[in-house]
Amino acid sequence: MGEGARVLNLLTPTHFKGAGRIRLAASSVFGVPRSPGSYGASYIESRTPDSLIEIGADTVFNNRCVLISEGASIRFGARCLIGPELHVMDSNSHDLRLDHRRQPDSKPMAVEIGDDVFIGSRVTILKGARIGRGCVIAAGAVLMPRFEAPELSIVAGNPATVVGRVADEVGGNN
Repeated sequence: MGEGARVLNLLTPTHFKGAGRIRLAASSVFGVPRSPGSYGASYIESRTPDSLIEIGADTVFNNRCVLISEGASIRFGARCLIGPELHVMDSNSHDLRLDHRRQPDSKPMAVEIGDDVFIGSRVTILKGARIGRGCVIAAGAVLMPRFEAPELSIVAGNPATVVGRVADEVGGNN
């Protein structure tokens, strides 16, 4: 490859599809071969023409992540570390009203994940959630629609709540 060539690191099966846009930093990584689920595929879909999925530089996704944008956006900052089986959606996938459940969600909301965020395994992040810089999201957390995590928060639970603060300097206390 020539100087300045772009390389996308797909280390395990990863499917990209949809009518919208997917922007990936050349240094982003999908898959960890020496981790459970390495033969299962990650699924990234920018489903509608208005959809956007954006991944920042040096962000690493472990195996079997699902990112689905249906008209708003999903944005990951730089240097995020993501555990296996993450699910992120910027919509409910369908209308939630009983008589309208076969129709699309008419109100998708952007999901924003800041720089240097660490997300544990089997986390679910729903539409409108915002995660600030440097946060830690504990394994199994479910971030409900419109959830807000201030920078350097520790988030855990279902439904998720802020349970602590990350030390922002070497040797600091939590």
